[in-house]
Amino acid sequence: MSMAADLPMKTPRIFTAFHLAHKPVLAGIALLFTLVILSPATYAGTTWDGGGGSGNWSEANNWNSNTLPGSGTLTLSAGNTYAGSTTINAGTLSIATITNSAMAGALGNSTNGAGNLVLGGGTLQYTGSNGSTDRNFTLRV
Repeated sequence: MSMAADLPMKTPRIFTAFHLAHKPVLAGIALLFTLVILSPATYAGTTWDGGGGSGNWSEANNWNSNTLPGSGTLTLSAGNTYAGSTTINAGTLSIATITNSAMAGALGNSTNGAGNLVLGGGTLQYTGSNGSTDRNFTLRV
């Protein structure tokens, strides 16, 4: 028979008082550690990757998340060869490069007709340092 098994276990009073008084703080620190340190970073935007192979904007497989983008920020990379029109009705379309019409670029390789780039309530954001284009556009109000 062990003597330790017969002795009552007592937690020092100071530890108990500290633990009870700071329980919400300790839980908050544990949650912060779990969310920030242990969780992988998430990407805030959706990027066109053409994975569906169709060039169709409404096909989820053409986006990096395999879901259609919502009204947040959408980032298009350079080198897109689709020839359709681009219409921005909500959210932000972000591009880092811009090319002339009929050249593969973030906005595709459509002609410079004003109907091929339509701003209908969303924002076209250019994040590059220098750029120019011969593309015309339609602005809907």
